Amino acid sequence: MTLSMIKIFLILLLLTILLDLPTSKSCFLTRKYHVHVINKLPYNSSNLKIHCAAGDDERGNHYLAANQEFDWSFCQGFAWTTLYFCHFWWNSKDKVFDVYNDPVHCVNDGKLPKLTTQCAWVVKPDGFYLGTYIGPGKVEDMYRYAQW
Repeated sequence: MTLSMIKIFLILLLLTILLDLPTSKSCFLTRKYHVHVINKLPYNSSNLKIHCAAGDDERGNHYLAANQEFDWSFCQGFAWTTLYFCHFWWNSKDKVFDVYNDPVHCVNDGKLPKLTTQCAWVVKPDGFYLGTYIGPGKVEDMYRYAQW
């Protein structure tokens, strides 16, 4: 093999690794982020239906009963290009918005007071609350981000 062929091989290998990073299980040179959607709607109401996705990562439809949660993790893309959105349905209401597009505050217009890699979206009858996920049933720095 010539030196130029080795360089081409190494460049292609590096590109393959970098393009696969956002959905890999371990992160290389980037942080791992987690998004949690928690249903805090009334027990006697219909399930919360959610559909979440990124450009290359389809999360599918999920139906959450009261107090259930759905979560996933991913590696932040280089140049902070990762974006996940979710579509929410509850009774006759529906809402679509980005649930992750910023490596500091989860979303560009987020007001979380400090860096977090644990984005929590708590869904209530009066809207969507953003906070930092601490553990099952524990979210801190939570505030209402959007109404239905």
